[in-house]
Amino acid sequence: MLRDRGGVTLLIYALALPVLLGFTGLAVEVGDWYVVQEKLQTAADAGALAGAWELKAGGSAAQAIAVAKEAIAKNAATPSAIAVTTPPTSGAYAGDSEAVQVSLDQQQQPLFSGVFHLAAFDISAAAVAKLQAADNACLLALDSSNDAGAVTLNGNVNVQFGNCVMASNSSNPSDAILINGNATFDGKSIVTVGNYETNGDVSVTLAQPAVTDSTPVADPFANLNISSPTGCDYNGTQNYNSSAVLQPGTYCGGINVNGSATVTLEPGTYYIDGGNLIFNGNSTVQCDCATPGSGVTFVFTNQGGNGQTGTVTMNGDVTMNLQAPTDTSNPSAYPYPGMLFAQDRNGEQGQNATFNGNVNSVLEGAMYFPNGDVVLNGNLSNASNCTEMIAWQVIMNGNAGFATTANCAAAAITPLVVTDVQLVQ
Repeated sequence: MLRDRGGVTLLIYALALPVLLGFTGLAVEVGDWYVVQEKLQTAADAGALAGAWELKAGGSAAQAIAVAKEAIAKNAATPSAIAVTTPPTSGAYAGDSEAVQVSLDQQQQPLFSGVFHLAAFDISAAAVAKLQAADNACLLALDSSNDAGAVTLNGNVNVQFGNCVMASNSSNPSDAILINGNATFDGKSIVTVGNYETNGDVSVTLAQPAVTDSTPVADPFANLNISSPTGCDYNGTQNYNSSAVLQPGTYCGGINVNGSATVTLEPGTYYIDGGNLIFNGNSTVQCDCATPGSGVTFVFTNQGGNGQTGTVTMNGDVTMNLQAPTDTSNPSAYPYPGMLFAQDRNGEQGQNATFNGNVNSVLEGAMYFPNGDVVLNGNLSNASNCTEMIAWQVIMNGNAGFATTANCAAAAITPLVVTDVQLVQ
């Protein structure tokens, strides 16, 4: 009987069966762990993205955290521990106020694996999403209402924006941006909270698809303190009917340039307090800005505080050649580097910057009219390396031509950035 080997296979099989079943069960359980981890990662990604989008829309850190947790709850994962922070407290993006970090943990009870590992263990997932620069814009309408035509191009307008974007914060569902007639727009893209509409024989050429139903583009100068020094260097409206050289200072009452006058502006800041900047006729306005980094800034404000903040108007065959300062090392001379026109945001709405007639210009820098419109009429033409228009609304009519290469960084002017949200970790 000792030499009889019959039934040995059955014995070996019986001894090996628990091990085989254990490994089969372990394989199934490991697969389950991967499913749990995938669900956690999906929830973490969704939470981080939702929180970052809330930041992009102007929400506070507390609001971003609440939105992130809502997004996590809508997923199939059932984490036992949730941590959402902005700014992140660890990792490569620690301290970044434009980033949202999500960490999820789920305690897992062992099944078949209990044979090898009796204690419960954690499965975790983490994600970081942040605001990233997506594009540069040359034009932004800040109008955040439901207004139609917050950006309007009419007639034979020709807008050449090269590698930058035209943007509108209007939420109008059909024509937050309105392009009519024989207008031409050539740029990288269109970005709008609402939608855009074209009518007539319009030509729109975009390097990238338009982005509609977007979150608003942030006002790049929302925190800029725009004001004038107390007192006046020049009292009453200053009228120039012949050639003159102007010095920086506070002009209480405004500046009028008429006729065929040629006005040369010395570099610095020109505060137009309680008045307007008006150029008429065949006048020529130029900047004596040969020194690198030099330039001029016009600041429209009102020391009286009654809301009657002025603006700029150009009529007739005006020739302009102006550039904003780019020197950031001399804040007393250049407190607003990169700014060509800056209107006090506390002024009354409706004080529009108007460019009429056969105006030929090179306007290098940012034009900021947060409560007024920028209106371009007639045969105006502009060509520059970097012109940024940020206004309540922007209207271009007639044969206006506006061209900029959007090469703001090369011109040492801070680009107007359109942000996007991306997972970075």
